[in-house]
Amino acid sequence: MTGSTLGLLGIAAPDSGEFEVIVDDRAPVIATFFDHYVTPTFCRQRAWFYPEPLSEGSHRVRVALTARSIDKHAIKNRAGKELDDPAPYAPQRLTLCSILLRSSTPP
Repeated sequence: MTGSTLGLLGIAAPDSGEFEVIVDDRAPVIATFFDHYVTPTFCRQRAWFYPEPLSEGSHRVRVALTARSIDKHAIKNRAGKELDDPAPYAPQRLTLCSILLRSSTPP
């Protein structure tokens, strides 16, 4: 990627899992698109932005689904919501729609 801001647009769904983003040789940043609003009948697009400043220029970016399972029951419970049927929430996937880049220099 070339730019100073990196974002991802993905789907928040019952099967959303945990992903990691590695930029250049920096430590991985762990995230998920899953949140307490997700249900088997309600999915939506969500944006995620790399939380650290990046210098203007070329960067190597790696995005990957991790092998860890996120505790979707705990995420729903913190918001006072129940996970009625755990089956739709069992898979751990990553669905990306778009990569968002911003650069202050013209292409």
